[in-house]
Parts: sequence; C-alpha cells; structure tokens
Amino acid sequence: MRKPQAKVIVRRKAEKKAARKFPAWTPYAAAISLTLMVMLTINFRAFTKYSEEQSANEELTRKVEDLNDENLGLQEDIYYLRTDPKKIEGEAKKLGLKPRKEKIAESAK
Repeated sequence: MRKPQAKVIVRRKAEKKAARKFPAWTPYAAAISLTLMVMLTINFRAFTKYSEEQSANEELTRKVEDLNDENLGLQEDIYYLRTDPKKIEGEAKKLGLKPRKEKIAESAK
C-alpha cells in the first residue's frame, strides 16, 4: 500500500514542476533587480544634486577671487592717493580741479 502513495507524491511534484512557467529563482532575481533600480535612482539623484552644488560652489569661488583682486586694486589706489602727489594731482585734474599755486614766503625787510 505504501507504494501507490509514493507514486502519487512523486507525480504531484512532477506536475508542479511541469506547471511552472518560470524558474524558481525568478522571484529572487526580480527582488534583487528592483532593489538595484531603486538604489541607482536614489544615487543618480544624489549625484545630480552634488554636481549642481559643486558647480555653484566653483562659480562662487571664482566670484570671490575676482572680488578679492578688485579689492586689492582699490586698496592700492587708496594707498597711492594718500601718499603719491603725482597721483593726487592726476585725480584732481580728472575732477576738474586746478592745482594750488605755491606761496613763496617773502623775506622780512
């Protein structure tokens, strides 16, 4: 009597295997694929945002360098305007001012 039951069980397993339309590893592959796609999507978004932030940082750094160069030039101009008489005279001419006439002290008689 035991043998007919064993044959029935073997037949059921064979029928189940024959009824499958895809291999047993397919659900695992699908889960792994979906996980990878989600990870790639998140990483791509993060990489895109990082690239935008990096380019904005480079642009701001360039602007800061330009402003520092301009600031140094202006500081140099201020220094020369305070100390160099020729520079002062040149700027006065640009503004339409006439140079002062020097007064010569007369000797006492």
